Parts: sequence; C-alpha cells; structure tokens
Amino acid sequence: MAAVLGGGQEIGHTAYLSAPLHVDETRSGSLNLYGTGEHGFGELDAAILELYTTSVEAALLNARRYLRARRQAAELGQALTTRAVIDQAKGILMAVQRDSDTTGRQP
Repeated sequence: MAAVLGGGQEIGHTAYLSAPLHVDETRSGSLNLYGTGEHGFGELDAAILELYTTSVEAALLNARRYLRARRQAAELGQALTTRAVIDQAKGILMAVQRDSDTTGRQP
C-alpha cells in the first residue's frame, strides 16, 4: 500500500495525499487528504498516512468480524429458543403416540 502524492490546484488545493483502504474482498476505498500549505505533503506525511490507514483497515475488519459474531450469536440464541419449542412438540407427539399404542388406535 503506497500513498500517492500529487497536486490538486484545479479544486483550489495546493496538494493532496491519498492512501488506499482495503477492508475485505468486497469493501475498499481510500483516505484522501488535501492541503493548502506552500510545501504540500512530504514523504514523512505519506509514511504516517500509510501507518494510519493500516490501523484503520485493521479496526474496520475487526468491527466487521465483531458484528458478524454478534449476529451469529443472536441467530444461535434464537435457534436454541426455537429448539425448546420443537422439543416440547415432539414430547407431546410421543406421548400421544404412546397413548394410542396402548389403546390400539392410530392418531
């Protein structure tokens, strides 16, 4: 990942600095900085921006993983709740079946 140095005089800025952001296979973007100073951005600024974007990428990826884990935990909780209802229904059917087997009639 390399930050790009350049000039942006056409929009009233004297310099810009841009660095890509890659979160995952489907999400990407960039962080763009614009400056109005006489000397623009230097190599140190580009290096600092690259470090910053690396941290931002990691934070965004971790946030996506956290949200995915929360969603999965909620789905599993719902499945367990639903499972209890299903088990109760199965118990009732088994009891009915057992009663019908002892009386000789089919449900």
